[in-house]
Amino acid sequence: MSRRNQLLALAAAILWGAFLLVERPWQGDAHQRTAAAVRPLFPDFARLRDGIRRLDIRGEGGGVTLEWRDDRWWVREKEHPADPRRLLQLLDMLGALDTRDPVAEAPASHGTYGVAAGQGTRLTFTDGAGAVVADWIVGQLRGQDVTTGVRPVLEFYMRRADRPEVYLSGDAISPPTDAATWCDTRFLAESEEADVEWIRREDFESGESWRIERVPAAERGADGPAWRMTEPAPARPALDFAGDSLVHTLLGLSAADVLGRADPAADAARYGFPLDRFQVGINGQIFKLELGRPAGQGLRSMRVEGLPYVYALGDFEVSQLRQSAAQMLSDEDED
Repeated sequence: MSRRNQLLALAAAILWGAFLLVERPWQGDAHQRTAAAVRPLFPDFARLRDGIRRLDIRGEGGGVTLEWRDDRWWVREKEHPADPRRLLQLLDMLGALDTRDPVAEAPASHGTYGVAAGQGTRLTFTDGAGAVVADWIVGQLRGQDVTTGVRPVLEFYMRRADRPEVYLSGDAISPPTDAATWCDTRFLAESEEADVEWIRREDFESGESWRIERVPAAERGADGPAWRMTEPAPARPALDFAGDSLVHTLLGLSAADVLGRADPAADAARYGFPLDRFQVGINGQIFKLELGRPAGQGLRSMRVEGLPYVYALGDFEVSQLRQSAAQMLSDEDED
């Protein structure tokens, strides 16, 4: 082989080696290599999640602790059962987070993305022995130019608290740090609208008491009213919207806060119970709640029969429940 051919062969070998070093074809194409680099953010979370016994959520606006006790989750700050649905959604979300979209590695960048120590919202999951199962920080929402007309995408910056890498995720959520939000106060969440047969209000202030009943389908026909007011007598048709909106409010009822444990000997004087009493017939059962005095900040005290707590209910729900009889009657009856 001539000197010239030797040099050409050497140059070709060098170029081929450089190509192999950069492209690494044995690792697959660029898409395959990217997919191979994506890992769960917490690889052991699925295996360890059933052993979690405590969750601490801390943010700039406050904090809350959820604890597993007596075969259920509790909100420690309120000593009230936690909402299992909300917690399950959070656990599922955390287990699904991955390393698909890295944005930074240097700790110096943490402040920029709101994931430095003391920033964002930090969630620490521990097991019964106090060992950390996952420690996660969710930071700022990615900034976007909303003037372009492009629909914004909700993406948060995040990182593991024990590692410096920062990622961007459209699956991450920033959970609330308010204790009341984590309490399970969905009183009638398991009921369906068609299950509600009647609703009765006793007004102990003005005497504006009433009862409305759902009219059976066979009785009302195709175009008849769906609701009728049976108290005060005589029975009269009620607006469909009035009955349906009451049912919608009741089934979606959720307390804005937990004011404390109930004390039958003191609650009447302390909270003014009862100013209103509501009874709801649901599939042959009766659900009862009472409203008391305003509790400040647009709230009103409330208690539910059978539950050992005093709650606060928002003004919108209160106004929906405390409709007058005149507001609920058919337009034909108002003349």
